[in-house]
Amino acid sequence: MNHLEFGAIESHNAIDRTAGETVTISIVAGYSHYASYLINGDSSALSDNDKKDADEFSKYCSGEIVSTQGEEYFGRPDNGGLQGDIVDYIVHENS
Repeated sequence: MNHLEFGAIESHNAIDRTAGETVTISIVAGYSHYASYLINGDSSALSDNDKKDADEFSKYCSGEIVSTQGEEYFGRPDNGGLQGDIVDYIVHENS
């Protein structure tokens, strides 16, 4: 499986036919232990520091994190940081 290089965000455009808007779909690599918080709003497994870091990652994504793609792998998040367990997050941004 090909994963994104450090600092890279892969983007695609799609049209939301119900709203008539263009939606940019990006794939952004981030720490896997953020997933429950970023997607479902459940921060119960995160420390205060991890929650703060997840919020910073969310700002970096510049859109709504809607899901993950593929399996967890060892790597570095796109917004920088230490290597760890990573997943690819799917991000929607309305244009």
